[in-house]
Amino acid sequence: MRLGDWFRVVQLVQSGGGDDELLTLAWNKIGDYFADRQKWDKAVQFYTQAKNAEALVGCCYVLEDYAGLQKLVRMLPEGAPLLVEIGRKFQSVRACRSFVQLLACCGACVRC
Repeated sequence: MRLGDWFRVVQLVQSGGGDDELLTLAWNKIGDYFADRQKWDKAVQFYTQAKNAEALVGCCYVLEDYAGLQKLVRMLPEGAPLLVEIGRKFQSVRACRSFVQLLACCGACVRC
């Protein structure tokens, strides 16, 4: 960890050298590594493993993966603040159908 070798941290944790919290941290750091290098597909893989919905929203938006954003909407609890952000992203690209589905999914919680 001190060296920033998060790939090695994952290997060590998976071989029994840590807990789930450390593994999640490592996956997030690896996702950040790929996102910093604009390798969005790779970043999505690691953010998915870390269950980092906020980072996934950003990656899906950059990749124009609106189906992935819709999947995230279904996974988030009703009233989650992240739903507002997803709604704004759909609205910004004029994805009206997806925006309307988001409104139907979470009621009137989205005020864009």
